[in-house]
This record gives sequence, structure tokens and C-alpha cells, in this order.
Amino acid sequence: FYRDLFYGILSTVKDRSPGHNFNLPGKLFSLDSTTITLCQSLFKWAQFRTRKGGMKLHTLLDHDGYIPVVIRMTAAKVHDMVEGRKFHVNKDDTLLFDRGYFDSAWFYTLCQQGVFFVTRIKDNIGFECTERRQVNRKAGIRRDWIGYLTGTCADACPLKLRLVRFIDPKTGNELEFLTNYLELNAEVIADLYRERWPIENFFMWHKQRLKNNIYLRTYKTGVLEQHLVAVITSLLLPLIEHKAPPGAITTLYSIVF
Repeated sequence: FYRDLFYGILSTVKDRSPGHNFNLPGKLFSLDSTTITLCQSLFKWAQFRTRKGGMKLHTLLDHDGYIPVVIRMTAAKVHDMVEGRKFHVNKDDTLLFDRGYFDSAWFYTLCQQGVFFVTRIKDNIGFECTERRQVNRKAGIRRDWIGYLTGTCADACPLKLRLVRFIDPKTGNELEFLTNYLELNAEVIADLYRERWPIENFFMWHKQRLKNNIYLRTYKTGVLEQHLVAVITSLLLPLIEHKAPPGAITTLYSIVF
């Protein structure tokens, strides 16, 4: 019931959501998960470590309105990549994710499906450059290479990819992005990865503002229902805000939060 209610409200909210600010061929999504600590003696299905229980919320965030369009729940010990493969986006869509989803075989699958992706490359992954492009150092771009993954990664994904090294002017942090966007401006590649942060904000908001630190039931379906109710609340509030009389929305927010 709650899952159907979530998707029903979602279809209404999506029709009213603004689009993302990038000139891309399709939609823009972020994929990530967050771990929530649970008491192992009460939540026996959520075994994580020897003396610790936990669950993961795996989420696909649509950047048109920053809406969570798919939410799945597993025990915390389930690897991100196991669930990541189950999420589906359409041809020409763009998927943003961190190094927890680094899997060259999956990259090959995404390329074959016509899906674009931007992620960070792991430090121990080799990359063979076949083409060096000019970079805009004032924008923080230090390297723009076209080439191939090496080693076992090359066997799983023998396709041409792109490596962009970027130094954040604000923090000085050096980041290397791997993508199958071969023609997109390198600065846009860096901006796309920074656009992944709203999903982190969603997890923070979900855990801290929606009061999901006390569970009314301990079995798995009951916990998932409570999280779905919290997300349904976050979807309803913008709809109510457009129709509520002046001052009423402030009262509503104070009750919810």
C-alpha cells in the first residue's frame, strides 16, 4: 500500500518539478546509499557486524526537482554494487555515483545500454592514455585524457573512456573523474560530479529532520513502511505549500519537524 501510494504521489510531483540545469541528452540521476545503525538484538534481519546491526537505504535521485524516484532497503552488509545493478535508467540518461559503485563490467553494460555516467576513479586503477586534450587550468582542469582502463578492468570494459583531473579552487582537493562522455566540456564533467551532493543532503534531511530515529516496528517490512511514509511526507509538503493559505505552511512544517 505504502509503495503504491509513494509512486502515485511521485507521478504527480514529477509533473510539476523543474528540470536540471545541464544541457544533456536525457535525464540526470544520482545513485547512492546510506547506512542506518540498528540494535541487532531487536532487528535480527539487519545483521551487520558482530555486535552491531544496520540497514541501507539505496536511492536513485532524479535531479529534476531532486526527487527520490526509487528507494530500496537491505541489511547494511549488502554491497552497494549488488543493489546498484538493479537500478534502471533509460538510454541517453546520465548516472552519477561515487567509487562504491566502481565496477568495470557494469560500466561496459551502461555503455552498451547508451547510458552516460560520471564517477571517480580508484587510486589503484590503471588508465592508458591515447589522446591528450587541451585543458583550462584557470577552471581547475589539470588533465583531460581519452584512453582505456588497464589490467583486469580492460578485460571487463574494453571501451574508450575519459579521465579528467580537477583541482577544486575552493578546497584545493584533487579529484579524478572517469566518464564515457567523450565530447562534453571537461568543466561540465567536474560540475556534474559536484551535482551529486544533493543526494547526500537528501540522506541527511531524511535521517535528521524526518525523525526516523525511533521505529514503531522491528520487522523489515515495518521499517521500510516507516521510511516510505517519511519520503511520502517530503513529497507532499511542496504540493501542500502551493495550495496552503499564508502562514499555514509554517505551522505545518513546525508540526512535521
